[in-house]
Amino acid sequence: MQNQEYELDLMELAIYFCHRWKKILLCAAAGLAIGFAVGTRTAAVSYTATARFVVSALSSTANSSSTVKSEKSNYVGDAGSLLGENLTVDSSSDEKTEIEKRYSSFSDSADVALYAGDIMKNDVVLQPVIDSLALDATCGELAGGIDTESVGKGPILQIKVTRKDEQQALAICQKITEIAPAVIESTTDISEITLISEPAVMPERAKSPVRLAVLGGLLGAVLAGGALLGCYLFNTKIRKEEELVRVLGVKALGVIPVGADGTAKQGKKLCMPELAPNEQTPFAEAFKALRTNLEFYAAEQDLHTLLFAAPEADDSQRTFLCNLAQALHSAGHTVLLADLDLRTAAEAPGVCEILSEKADVEKAIRHGARNGVDLLPAGAACSDPAALFSRGDTAALLASLREKYDFVLLNAPNVNEYTDAVVLSRLADATVLLLAAGHTGMPAAQKCLEKLKTVNARVQGAVLTHYDPKNL
Repeated sequence: MQNQEYELDLMELAIYFCHRWKKILLCAAAGLAIGFAVGTRTAAVSYTATARFVVSALSSTANSSSTVKSEKSNYVGDAGSLLGENLTVDSSSDEKTEIEKRYSSFSDSADVALYAGDIMKNDVVLQPVIDSLALDATCGELAGGIDTESVGKGPILQIKVTRKDEQQALAICQKITEIAPAVIESTTDISEITLISEPAVMPERAKSPVRLAVLGGLLGAVLAGGALLGCYLFNTKIRKEEELVRVLGVKALGVIPVGADGTAKQGKKLCMPELAPNEQTPFAEAFKALRTNLEFYAAEQDLHTLLFAAPEADDSQRTFLCNLAQALHSAGHTVLLADLDLRTAAEAPGVCEILSEKADVEKAIRHGARNGVDLLPAGAACSDPAALFSRGDTAALLASLREKYDFVLLNAPNVNEYTDAVVLSRLADATVLLLAAGHTGMPAAQKCLEKLKTVNARVQGAVLTHYDPKNL
C-alpha cells in the first residue's frame, strides 16, 4: 500500500476501471476465443450403443432350473418386476474372483444385475471381443467406454458402449451380447441371462463450445479485473491532488494537466508542450490558476525568489518554468528565469561565471530573451555546484535579483540525487516541489521532503504536473 493513511476510494476505483475497459474487454475476448477453440476441439460427437438383458440367479442349490425358467418367463413379460427377495450366489469353486467376493451375498435382484454388468466389463468378456473385432485397444481402454446399470432396481441390466465411431460402438455392443451370456452362465451361479433389447445406436449430444467460450470470457475478464485491482492497490505513484495534502502534508499550489495531445512522455522522458501566447486551453488555464496562487502568497509573505525542484529527474522541468514565467509576465510582472543546474554546460556567461567572479550579472542576463521574460543561463559546467552555492556570493546574487524582479524562478537539479537544491533551498524565499502525476513515487516524494526539512527549508507547497484523469 502507499501509506498507512491510504484510503480506498470506491468512486475513484470505479473510474479507474472505466478508463481501462478496453483492457478488460481485450482479456475477455482472448478468453472467449481460447474457450471456443478448446470447446470446438473437444466437442466431437460420440455414439452410444445400448442393449438390455434380464438376469436370473439361483437362490440356493434347492432351486431347480425349471423354477428359474418359470420365473424368467415372468421377467420377459414384465421387465419392471423383481426377481425375488433373497437371492444368493455360492460359487462351487474354493477360490472366488474379486467380483464374486463383492457380490458374495445378494440382497435383491438389482445386485444380481450389477454383478453381471461388472463381469461384462471384465477381461474375461472384453478380451474375446477385442480379438474377434481386431480392435486396437486394451481391455482397460475398452472398459472405460462401457457403462452398466440396473434398470428400475430390478433384474433388468442395461449396457452402454460409447465410441466416436458409430459402427464400432454397435459392433462392440453386439459382440458383448453374443459373448457375455455364455461366459457369465458358465462361470457364475447366474442361471440365465437373456437379451430382451437388441443393440441400438444413438448419437450423444456434442458438448457445445459456447459454454466453454463463455466461461473463458468470464475468466479472462475476472483475471484482467484482478490484475488491474492489484495494480491500483499497490501503485505507489502520486496520482491526484488530495494525496499531496493527506500523505505528504503539503499544500497543492496547482495541478497542470497533460497537453492538448494528451502526451506526458516521449519515450522514457517526461515532456510538456510550450505555452503559446494568448492560449485558451485547460492547459493554459492551469498555469493561470498557479499564477494566482503564487501572487497571493508572494504578496502575503513577501516571496520573490522561488526554488523549483523535483524529487527525481524531470526532463520537462525547464519547459514548466518557461510556461510559468510566461504566465506571470503576461499578468504584468517582471520575471527572471535563472537556471541553477550547473551540472550540464550551457550558454556562457551565466551563473557559474558570476559566482566565479568571471562575469558581471548584467552582462549574463538575457533581457527579454523569451517573450519578454529575462533569462539567466547556467553557464559553464561545474564539478561541485553544491560547494559553489554554499559560498556567500550566491546569497548576495539572489538578494540583488530579488530587488530587481517581482518573481525570480530558480531551476535546480532533483533533490534525491544531488545536494544542490537542498543548499539552495536555504537561500531562496520558498521552495516549490514539482511532482509528476503517475510518475513520481510516494516514497521518493517523502524522501525529498525529509531532506528539505532537515535544513529547515521553507516548502511553500507542491505543483502536480502531467495530471491525467485516465491514470487515476
